[in-house]
Amino acid sequence: MLFRTIKIVLLHGENKFKSKSLRNKIYSESLITHKIQTMKYIITALLLFQFLFASAQVDDIKKKSRENKNSGGNSDSYNYGGGNSDNPCLDACGEACFEFAFAIAFEALLSHHAYLMENRDKDPTVLSLDLMPHFAYGPEDNYFNLLPRIRGTWGVLSSDFRFNYLADYKDASADIYKVYEWQVVELNFLPIEELNIRVGSGIFVENFTASSLDPISGSMVGRRYKDTYNENFASLELRLNDQQVLTSLEGRFAYDYDTGNHVFTEINLRASFRFLDIPHVFSYLTGGIVYQKYYSSIDLWSIQAGFSFNIH
Repeated sequence: MLFRTIKIVLLHGENKFKSKSLRNKIYSESLITHKIQTMKYIITALLLFQFLFASAQVDDIKKKSRENKNSGGNSDSYNYGGGNSDNPCLDACGEACFEFAFAIAFEALLSHHAYLMENRDKDPTVLSLDLMPHFAYGPEDNYFNLLPRIRGTWGVLSSDFRFNYLADYKDASADIYKVYEWQVVELNFLPIEELNIRVGSGIFVENFTASSLDPISGSMVGRRYKDTYNENFASLELRLNDQQVLTSLEGRFAYDYDTGNHVFTEINLRASFRFLDIPHVFSYLTGGIVYQKYYSSIDLWSIQAGFSFNIH
């Protein structure tokens, strides 16, 4: 009877071990399949972006060429048809390739989103809210830059808002420049748990007041300026030691398509260290450097610090 009982226990343990091994094998195969699909998605998206970038470059070249012809160049211009395109066949082929690539990318995007939400227990930040009260100081030019920021994440989708408040202290007074940056839609690519690649696009709204001398009254009057531009965003985030340490490299680029001016460029490098663990909240101490360039002529370097809170 004792041997029979031992045999049953051993058989049960062996079956349990086999069952656990089978589950681990299925999970590993599922993870490998997901990573392959994700890499296909990223490659397809990059090819799509490259196609769009090349098309934009060609349009710029054509624009410059037309400007050169209109300004009295030596080349003659001929019209070979009534259409708006120089090569309708090439345009049709490019449109078909774009639609095909978009369909593949969209399908992979849905698959990637479903995988992230199904495995939320392994990475709870895929459904979360980030609060980032950051600030920066430029010792060379003696300016402060408040950069409070909030971001919501749902799987592969995020939306990110930042208030860029720049105060330049000179002559015992502060000159204020305010910008509202909203990345309306961001896409999150997580090919592995330790890496998050994020790209997005939104708006860059500058709002400031400039004083000038009124020639009639002889007094200083203020005029408010408010303009809106398109801003693109990209970031690379490394998650180390089970997200105890985060290293982020971010880039922002705002462009005025009407005038062709580069309105704003930013490179942001920072590291965040988790200092407090409470249920459903990751708290980080953040530090790094920020480089900003305004209107292709004004360069600003600053040291940044602050906190980051991920609520999930």
